[in-house]
Amino acid sequence: MSSVAGITRDHRPGAAQRRGFERSIEAIARHDPGLASAFARTSGIALRDCLTSARQGKAWSGGVLNRNGAPLEFSFSTMSDDLRYTIEVGGPDIPPERRLARIDTLLGELGLDPGWAGIPRQFQDLQRNTPLAYGAWLGIRHKRAWTSGPATTFKIYAEMPKAAAITALLTDYLGAPVLPDGEAQLALLGGTPDSDRCEFYFELSQARPAVSTLTRLLARSGLAARQDDLLGLIRSFHFRRDGGPDTLPEAQYGFSYSVQPGGGDPVFSIFVLPSALAGGDGYLRRELLISVLGRGWSLGCYGALTQPLAQRLFQSGFHNMLTFSAGAGRALGLQVSVSPPPEFIHDD
Repeated sequence: MSSVAGITRDHRPGAAQRRGFERSIEAIARHDPGLASAFARTSGIALRDCLTSARQGKAWSGGVLNRNGAPLEFSFSTMSDDLRYTIEVGGPDIPPERRLARIDTLLGELGLDPGWAGIPRQFQDLQRNTPLAYGAWLGIRHKRAWTSGPATTFKIYAEMPKAAAITALLTDYLGAPVLPDGEAQLALLGGTPDSDRCEFYFELSQARPAVSTLTRLLARSGLAARQDDLLGLIRSFHFRRDGGPDTLPEAQYGFSYSVQPGGGDPVFSIFVLPSALAGGDGYLRRELLISVLGRGWSLGCYGALTQPLAQRLFQSGFHNMLTFSAGAGRALGLQVSVSPPPEFIHDD
């Protein structure tokens, strides 16, 4: 009997997701041992609620950060060699309304000065007295040893329910409404401690957005000149549902503006759920690697981390979002987010 055939299949809820987390440490270590060490220590603290929960199935497969319910998502970007990941803190035992406070506690344990300031300090008030589905996520970034700046930085993502009164904040950062009512819904805010830069994440209601919608969104932040570049990057993928000359491919879309107060130094990103476009995880992985290598770009250890998905051509569940970004005076950016797969995936 081969070693693969002899592996005991573990069908317990959340087992594959937890094995994927454990395997990710080994995959990162092959790429950069220093990053793996930082990741193991930091994720061990940030994921403690999941690691120690008595409800392991719910802890590892009941979240909303990933399509498969896992509480850990990696993001690989052509714009940075940093190791980036997001964690749905709290697990099943801390309600969404308390997760921002939980993040604050964890940040203190991870060495951040408890007196930190910046835009995320407003997030708690914006969530107050409103029902929440997940509350907040914690983004973590580890720099490679040869890069400058703090070795580890954090980003706080806060759910913004429809009832949230954030008109004043939107006006301070973006001015007039981004799109007419019904075309876009604010879903999330993101900010780094000790920074006033804020990222506003919206969901688009259109399944096949018109290019004219993209034109309006880019013009809104003074980035109309980047439209052709951004469209060219999106259309460079061989998607199953290609759009026409006046539309984007049919899929679920979102977008964000990352800006300073008053709209300064804008970065615009458009997000797409890739399972509707590219089929299975393996097909999307191949398309990404071909596109990145063809441009001389890099996605860090994405290839090593996702190797178990290579033959999973017709089933999806580990990839979450493709992100295409543009800013004034910045290179175009491509980012992919993925839940780490286990060494062996059993779909039956």
